[in-house]
Amino acid sequence: MKEPSRTTTMRICCLGRRSLRVVLACTVMSFFVLFQLQGCTSARDFTALEIRHAPLMLKKTVPETDRLRLAVMPFEDRRTDTTSIGSRRDWLGTATVWTVVGDHVGDMIAEVMVDHLKRSFGWEAWIVRPAILPPDQGADMTLTGTILMFEAHALPEFGDTKLAVTIRMRLNATETISQQVLSETIEETVTRQVWWFEPYDMELLINSALRKQLDRFRLHLHNHGLVRS
Repeated sequence: MKEPSRTTTMRICCLGRRSLRVVLACTVMSFFVLFQLQGCTSARDFTALEIRHAPLMLKKTVPETDRLRLAVMPFEDRRTDTTSIGSRRDWLGTATVWTVVGDHVGDMIAEVMVDHLKRSFGWEAWIVRPAILPPDQGADMTLTGTILMFEAHALPEFGDTKLAVTIRMRLNATETISQQVLSETIEETVTRQVWWFEPYDMELLINSALRKQLDRFRLHLHNHGLVRS
């Protein structure tokens, strides 16, 4: 077999250099387009989450004698920054800041707690508001809470998105008759990996963290003999 001529070899080298230049030019152009898109995108977008969303479940029924009546006060927010509950940053560097529907985190947390008390514990619970009349029997306990930390972040990774939620709250239960107060500071961290991220994924994860905190506080009440198993 004859070896390639010098002219043929030079042509192959020229084609290789041209192909390399084309690849480099396309790469540079791609980065330029990405930076242009990033410059046209808002640096901070705000998305209101509906953290009251929860998986459907059957409501637990308990005997009347074990059905605790509990009044829930809107939670107090003592965080340094009360304007958001976290953020998400995409590959272009755009930050989406999480807020909640209505902008009152303490009110929405109280609603999640009331829903969990009703459906998972079978108790009678309501939020204390001027426009809402309490039941005729009154409350056996009053639940109050203080939000100390609330961080919900979505971090893009190769092929998926990592969700991380950390909530630290101070929960207090006050008996109506004895005025005994039980308090506990509870911190819960939950994480999840999703392939295709939707805000609904974050809503469910936040809801899950809040319900786990209330489950732990219920155990605290049980250990002090205030609720039955």
